[in-house]
Amino acid sequence: MKKLLVCLIFALSFRHDDTPTIKFASWGSQSEVAILKPLIEDFEQKNDVKVEFMHIPQNYFQKLHLLFASNMPPDVIFINNLY
Repeated sequence: MKKLLVCLIFALSFRHDDTPTIKFASWGSQSEVAILKPLIEDFEQKNDVKVEFMHIPQNYFQKLHLLFASNMPPDVIFINNLY
């Protein structure tokens, strides 16, 4: 999970009000989301960054393809070693 947070630091993007915001996409069960949410909150507090969490529970890779094709990809994506 520490590697994930380091990746988030490098993927900063800025909104119009100069508040750093990162769009982070992931999938998984509610128990996995429950693990990620406190890590995201901790990252936000320590780095003064807003993380926009995109939970995509079904058809994750198809949705990612659509987001990239629409020129609206997340800044950070969670993937496994199969894709």
